[in-house]
Amino acid sequence: TTLVELLQVTAAAANEALNVEDALQICLGRISAHTGWPLGHAYMLANDGSETLVSSGIWHCDTPERFARFQAVTSETPLPVGIGLPGRVLASGEAMWVLDLDAESDHSRAGAAAAEGFRAAFGFPVTIGREVVAVLEFFAAETQAPNRALLNVMANIGAQLGRVIERKRAEENLREAKDAAENASRSKSSFLANMSHELRTPLNAIIGFTRLIMRRAKDVLPIKQFENLEKILLSSEHLLSLINTILDLAEVEAGRMEVKTSEFSLESTLDLCLRTVEPLVKSEYVRLVKDFEGLPETISTDQEKLRQILINLLSNAIKFTETGSVTLRARAVGDRIALAVIDTGIGIPSGALTLIFEEFQQVDNSASRTHSGTGLGLAITRRLVTRMGGHVEATSRLGTGSTFTVALPLDVAEAGRERPPGFAGRRVLIVASSPFQAPYLARRLTRSGASARVVPDLEAGLAALPGA
Repeated sequence: TTLVELLQVTAAAANEALNVEDALQICLGRISAHTGWPLGHAYMLANDGSETLVSSGIWHCDTPERFARFQAVTSETPLPVGIGLPGRVLASGEAMWVLDLDAESDHSRAGAAAAEGFRAAFGFPVTIGREVVAVLEFFAAETQAPNRALLNVMANIGAQLGRVIERKRAEENLREAKDAAENASRSKSSFLANMSHELRTPLNAIIGFTRLIMRRAKDVLPIKQFENLEKILLSSEHLLSLINTILDLAEVEAGRMEVKTSEFSLESTLDLCLRTVEPLVKSEYVRLVKDFEGLPETISTDQEKLRQILINLLSNAIKFTETGSVTLRARAVGDRIALAVIDTGIGIPSGALTLIFEEFQQVDNSASRTHSGTGLGLAITRRLVTRMGGHVEATSRLGTGSTFTVALPLDVAEAGRERPPGFAGRRVLIVASSPFQAPYLARRLTRSGASARVVPDLEAGLAALPGA
C-alpha cells in the first residue's frame, strides 16, 4: 500500500512541477523520504548523441556538507554505457540494486563512495518509450537486501517521470518555436518599416518626373507616347499604393504606429471621407449616401487613422457594389461612436466572414477573380481600430450586401484610463476606531452611490452584520 501511495504521490507531484528540474528534484526527495536512503542523484543523457550520462547537478541530500566530496566527484564524472550502476541501468533499461559498491566498475566514484561510508545503491531508468533519458540513483550506508517490489515501483515512476519530461520538452520546444516565429515576424516587420524610405523614394521620383513630362510635353508628344506615359503613371501609382499598404501593416506589427490624439469635427471628417472616395464610383447606378444623426460636435481620437479606416471600408464597398448604394451611417451610442459602411453589393459567404480580417485573405482567391487587391485593407483596418480602443465587425448576406461596423470611443485618452469601481446600490460596513479616516471614507463611498455605515470595533461590526 505504501509503495502504491509513493507511486501516486510522486507521479502527481512531478506532473504539477513547472519544469523538468523541479520534477526530478521532487522524485528524488519523495523516494529518499520513503526509503530512508540519505542521498539521491539524477544523471541525464548527454545531448551530443554520445550515449553518455552526465550529472544533472540535481541532488537530494539529508546532510549536504557530509557528502560534498562524493557530489564533487560525481559532477566531474561522465559515465559511458555499461560503466557503473547508472551506466548499466542505461544499457539494460531496467532498475538495478547493488549490494557492494566497492566492486563497481566506476572506480573513481567507488573510492569516493567508500570514503563517505556508502555500501549499497539502487538505480532506475527514466524512460520515454524505450529510450532511457535519465537515471536516478540512491545510496545507503548499510547493506540491504534487494527489494524487488520497490524496484518494480521505481520502474513505473521512471515511466511516469519520462512522460513528464517528454511533455515539458514538447512545451519548451513549442515555446522556443513560438518565440522564434514571433522574432522572425518582428524582424520582418522592422525590416519593412525601415525600408519605407528606400521603397517609396524611387517610385515618387518616377511618378513626379512622369507628371512633369506629361505636363510640359503634352502638345509635343505623339498621342501614342502620351498614352504610354499615362500607363506608366497609373502603374507607378498603383505600385506605390500597394507598397504603402504593406508598410502600413508592417508599422502596426512592429509597434511603430502611434495613436496621435487630437480634437476635431467629426461630421466634417466624415464628409471629407465621402468626398475622397466619390471619384471611385464609376457606375451611374451606384449612389453614395450620408446618414448622420445625433453626432457630437467634436471627437478626440486619431483623425488620420479614422480617415484611413473609413476610406478603406468605403473603397471596398464601392469596389464590390455594381448597383444600389453605399451608405456611411454614424450614430453616437453612449460614450462611443458607431460608424457603419453599408452596401448593396455582392455580399460575403458566411464561411468567409471569419477570414476577411486576416492578412492576405480574400473571399475570391482564384486566379480568375474580377476584383484586384492584396487582401491587406481589412487586416490593417482591424489593427488600426484595435489600436484606437475600438472594435470592428462585419455582417453580410450573399447577393444582398454587407455591413461593416466600427465602434470607437469618443475620447481615446479617457477610454484608456482605468475607471474606478462603481459602488451604486452596494452596502459597505466600515469597522474602524479612527474618528477621522472612517467618516471620510464613508463620505467618499456615499458619493460613489454606496450606503456606508461606520462601527467602532469588531464586536459592533459582528453585531451589525445580520442587518447589513
